[in-house]
Amino acid sequence: MKRLFYIMLLFTVLLSFAACGAGKPTIVGTWHGEDGEHALVYIFREDGTGTATAGNATADFTYALEDDCLTVTLGGNTDTASVQITETTLSITDEFGTTVLTRKE
Repeated sequence: MKRLFYIMLLFTVLLSFAACGAGKPTIVGTWHGEDGEHALVYIFREDGTGTATAGNATADFTYALEDDCLTVTLGGNTDTASVQITETTLSITDEFGTTVLTRKE
């Protein structure tokens, strides 16, 4: 009986670890899109830094993501936007509208 209890306990612990790994998609990675005039590339790194490229212009930034609120600081200016992240798309909505980016594999 004790053995069955320990087996069930181990199974429960393993399932909880598996569930933790199956969390929400991450913003970390490389995202591509366009704004009608320029090709866009955003790289979000795990350390809260990133690089934004629009056409031939490139700039480094820092970011924080809490729930669906993205805060980006670029060139001394800080802006916030609402984001929706899936495994393949990143939608960023701010006062200028919504930009949809696709994750690069």
